Amino acid sequence: MCSANVRLYFNPLEDETGALETAMFYPPIGLHHLETPCEHIDVYNRDHTRIVWSGCYDDYIEGDYADPHNIPDPESSQPYDPTSGLGDDRTNPYSSVSENLAIIKTWDIGLSVDLGHFAHPFIYPSSATQGISVAGVNLLTGKTVTEHRAIYADTQNIFDVKDFSVVLEPGGAGVIANYAGVNQVSHLRSIWAFGGWNLSGYSNNLWHAIPVEDPDFPGTIAYLWTKITPVQDRASGQIGISLYSPSPRAGSALFWSPVSGEILLWGGKNETSALNDFWTFSPSTNTWTERNASGEIPPPLSDFSYTQGFICTPGMDTISSGVVESAGYIPTFDDLCEYAGFIWGGELPDGTLSENLYVLGFKEGDFRKVRLSVTHPPAMKDATLFFDPLTGRLYLYGGFDGTSYHNWLWYLDTQDMIWHLVKEDCLEGTCPYLSRTSALVVSGENRDVIVYPGRNVISDIPKVEPFFKMQGTFGRWIGASEFVSWKVKGDCDGDEVRENLWGSKCSLSELWYHLPGEEVCNTLSEGLICTQEEIPSVRFAEKHVPGLKDFKPRENILFISARGKLIAEDMTNPWSMQKLDEIVVHGSIKDIDLWQDRVIAGIDGGLLVIDASDATNLKRERFISTEGRVLKVKVEGDTAFFLTNSGIGYIDLADPSKNFPDRFACLVRNPDGTWNAVEFGLHCGHSGFGIKDFDVYHGIAYISAGREIVGLDLRSSMFDIIGSLRFDSLIESIRMSQDHVYLNLRNGEKPIIFSSDGSFPEVVGEHNITQWVEGIEESAGKILRKAFNNVEIAILQ
Repeated sequence: MCSANVRLYFNPLEDETGALETAMFYPPIGLHHLETPCEHIDVYNRDHTRIVWSGCYDDYIEGDYADPHNIPDPESSQPYDPTSGLGDDRTNPYSSVSENLAIIKTWDIGLSVDLGHFAHPFIYPSSATQGISVAGVNLLTGKTVTEHRAIYADTQNIFDVKDFSVVLEPGGAGVIANYAGVNQVSHLRSIWAFGGWNLSGYSNNLWHAIPVEDPDFPGTIAYLWTKITPVQDRASGQIGISLYSPSPRAGSALFWSPVSGEILLWGGKNETSALNDFWTFSPSTNTWTERNASGEIPPPLSDFSYTQGFICTPGMDTISSGVVESAGYIPTFDDLCEYAGFIWGGELPDGTLSENLYVLGFKEGDFRKVRLSVTHPPAMKDATLFFDPLTGRLYLYGGFDGTSYHNWLWYLDTQDMIWHLVKEDCLEGTCPYLSRTSALVVSGENRDVIVYPGRNVISDIPKVEPFFKMQGTFGRWIGASEFVSWKVKGDCDGDEVRENLWGSKCSLSELWYHLPGEEVCNTLSEGLICTQEEIPSVRFAEKHVPGLKDFKPRENILFISARGKLIAEDMTNPWSMQKLDEIVVHGSIKDIDLWQDRVIAGIDGGLLVIDASDATNLKRERFISTEGRVLKVKVEGDTAFFLTNSGIGYIDLADPSKNFPDRFACLVRNPDGTWNAVEFGLHCGHSGFGIKDFDVYHGIAYISAGREIVGLDLRSSMFDIIGSLRFDSLIESIRMSQDHVYLNLRNGEKPIIFSSDGSFPEVVGEHNITQWVEGIEESAGKILRKAFNNVEIAILQ
């Protein structure tokens, strides 16, 4: 166990089965740190050229970057050797790799499970739960990576209720300083919990849990739970239900105020009714105080949603925004912003539902009802709220409107108090399960919204996807298995067998300019569905180029190779394209690709690097000799891979001193039909094997040679042959994406090959994206394809 010192979000949950898949989540509250075990995790360079291997995030961080020299190779457990890979650039690991979701987990009475040391030390006849833990769930895998047991200051009092309210307090012992010589872990946050119910009724107990060194398991952390007795009860000798606390209840809103250090409690429900009283608890004096709420006080509500954050003066985006100095005084956070609690929706006493949002200001303790914007979520209960402190957005997910459950996603801009619908209800394809309650967090540099659905309201079937992420601000949901890594997992129906076409490109249209979608898991039907988007209206243009070989667009600049020339055209107006410049080379340019602001041209005898930073003044920069004729070139990151009529090689373009490839191997077919890649230098002559085309994805290459396709692992020290497949017809074109290789054969067949991270290739089906495989390009709202000596352009409207 080691301290990763990473940011974790806290979502307490109640779990009636012991499985995360059927958990009941409470509202997310605040930030938390837990001790996290150092697990090896796949991380990829931003340029996608090399796999690196990381454990705890902080172990390898130097400033904002990780040094690949110090990252163990998963195959050998030795320091990674960049010379055996594809370059030596530094990489910034995605911060979400190390973020976890922290949860409180309870187990119901009656479950036949062995809880081990997570079980309560004993159980009363009235207990509603038989055990509790504080656990950390990895945001990328949905799996529990660390779990901390509960120990008790007084073993006669155990935390055995359900439907309690909880909030975090920053590190600090609070009212508990030491227990039997146990040392508190001061940098971790403590937990406050109130109320709930068990078989004897509703409770008004207040509990405090602090992280400590576990006295029975050295080197691990436990949470020490203590029942807090108000000083008045203690002085009067009161036993049982406190007379000086809020009345017994469950489902209250519980906040911690950074302003006063007090616990704030509003509302809840008991056996007969919902409540709307307002209380504060002072840890320093150990007393509850009922407050006279002021402002626009919410009515009594049950099953409402709540979280906490802050509200800033309009014009200040977040607490990190710049502040203008005025009259020699720079305003502070307290001048511009106020910590606040948010209470939304819920069920009113008459059985109707609320659509209102109330803001509780922590400084004055006053309530304010937010006026509804034109577009806003309808009246609901059982929704989930989360406040993102970096954007100032209040997110709302899911909810029940009295008739239907929803999985839509909204956010409120707390600057102008306007609601925005991010994603409507998702009813087909990859969708979060419709659930009673869920957990939501916003994570990472891109502020990705991640949802952990709660209890499935449709059926009790196991949930294949543990969580879902919103791709882009107004994008689509993607499941955990889709974004854990580029290696597609693809178990759609929960039978632990991968659906072969999961993640493959697909099309619902025969129109060439309709970009492919992907086969993804339909989480409602447990089958596959194509995610291809609707076709926008289009207009068409065409550029005739005699001797056209290849083209590549860069925004509105189109680079064309034809008859020994590289031509730069301005296609801002595709009906009247303007030539900007051209370069003539000796021989012909067979293929081109782009690298930064350069064009990499495959020509007779090598690669020509052309400076195209100014498209009106193309310049030869350097020549990289390959001896043989370059048929194809493909750039990934800073690495240019190239195919000749006899073999394959690559060069690191970032080193301007290099005029020869870093590596090159001749492709040799053995008498028994197997293949070898042999490094003879650059002199291996013409192979005669019909080498024609290739593609590369994450260092895995597939080469077409006549009727055969050959896979190579270019990351390996020996250019290992992955495998080969032979078809009944010549291979005309090839294209790779993630774990799939797409082929167009001369006889019209269109096989899809699956090969995950270098596994032996196998044909898993046929595709219907012939034009994309032949070479569809997209740039600046335009879709382009090669049609004989023409570049056809579809302009999206």
